[in-house]
Amino acid sequence: MKRDLESKADIEKFLTEFYSAALRNEVLKDKFIHLNMAHHIPLIANFWSSIIFFDQSYDGNPFVKHKEMGLTHEHFAVWLQLFHQTMDEMYTGNNADEMKKRADSIAQIFQHKLGITSGF
Repeated sequence: MKRDLESKADIEKFLTEFYSAALRNEVLKDKFIHLNMAHHIPLIANFWSSIIFFDQSYDGNPFVKHKEMGLTHEHFAVWLQLFHQTMDEMYTGNNADEMKKRADSIAQIFQHKLGITSGF
C-alpha cells in the first residue's frame, strides 16, 4: 500500500527513481546525462524538502541552473508528466499532492521567465 512522503529520505527515493526514468526518456536524457546524480539528488532533495517540510535545507537559486539548458515547452511537458507518473506510482497523500502542485507551478514560472510560454 502506498503512503505519503514523510521525510527527506522519501524525497531522495522518489528523485532517484524519477531521474532514472528521465535518463531513459528520449526527450529528457540529454538534459540530465551530464549530471553527477550522487551530487545532484541530495541537492534537489534539499530543495524539495525545504518546500514540503519547511526544513530550510536548500540555499540557492534553482532558476539560474535551468536558464542556460536550452529547455523547450516539450521538455517541461515531458518532465511534468514523468514527475507526476513517478510520484503516483510511489506515493499518495497530501505531501505527494503538494509536491506535484509545486512542480506544476515552478515549471510554469520557469517557462514564463524563459519566454517559452504565453503566460498564466
